[in-house]
Amino acid sequence: MNLILDHSARGFNPYHTMIGLQKLSDLDNLWVDTSANCSPLATIAALRYLGPDRVMYGSDFYCSHIRGINFAVNDYFMWLDEDFFVSNNDTKTGQVCPTLIGLENLRAVKAAFWALGLKDKEIEKYFWQNAACLLDL
Repeated sequence: MNLILDHSARGFNPYHTMIGLQKLSDLDNLWVDTSANCSPLATIAALRYLGPDRVMYGSDFYCSHIRGINFAVNDYFMWLDEDFFVSNNDTKTGQVCPTLIGLENLRAVKAAFWALGLKDKEIEKYFWQNAACLLDL
C-alpha cells in the first residue's frame, strides 16, 4: 500500500511537520502532496526528509480557489480568508482582496525550491513524474 499525506502531512504548522516527517522518513511507501499549504518550511521539510522523489503537487480544488492564506501561530495554525482578513485596507477602494490559496501554495513551493536549490529535473518530478510513478502511469 502507498500512503499519501496531503497538505504536506497536514503541515499547516510546519514545526510539527519537521518533527513528524523526520520520524517517518524511512517508510518507502509514504508520499506527500503539498496542496493548500502556504508554508515554504512545510515543503522544505517534506523534500528534506522524503526526498524529491516522494513529494508532489496537489491542487485540492475547492480549497485552492478560496482567497486567503494559512500560517503557523504558536503551536497551532490559522486560516485567514475574505471573511476574516487582517490588513491595512487599499486606500483607493477600501477593500482587501487576498489572493487564491492555490497561488499562495505555489509561492510557498517556489520559495522552498529556491531555498533548497532544486534543479529543473527535480521540479519536473514534483509537478508530474512523481505522481505518474506512484500511479504506475
